[in-house]
Amino acid sequence: MDRRSFISKAAIGSAGILTFPAVDNTSYSIDREKDKIKIVLRYIKNNWDKTIIMDKPGKGFDGVDIPYPYSSPSIIGEGHFTFFFYWDNYFTNLGLMLHGRADQVKNHIKNILWFIDEQGFMPNH
Repeated sequence: MDRRSFISKAAIGSAGILTFPAVDNTSYSIDREKDKIKIVLRYIKNNWDKTIIMDKPGKGFDGVDIPYPYSSPSIIGEGHFTFFFYWDNYFTNLGLMLHGRADQVKNHIKNILWFIDEQGFMPNH
């Protein structure tokens, strides 16, 4: 299932938020919403590996090859944002830790330390 189909089926995402049901006793089902959240969490957990990138020599963003694998904010091949963003890492790392992926969090930390060592700061591409 591609990302767009998944989001429309789960009714989560920017369009789903706009049409989120009003909370009243007749139309709102907490159990139904919990099921949708479980679907989203399962989708995220099952797709972590599809977000991990290892720069090939000479192919990194703006000529910079990041030394350790990193998670992009998009599934590879389905999104346009396949870069290592400083500000995304906090939230990405929370999800990775929740799903037992401390190995990838360590890679992110090593990449940030590498940027600081190489450039004196962590750029926000």
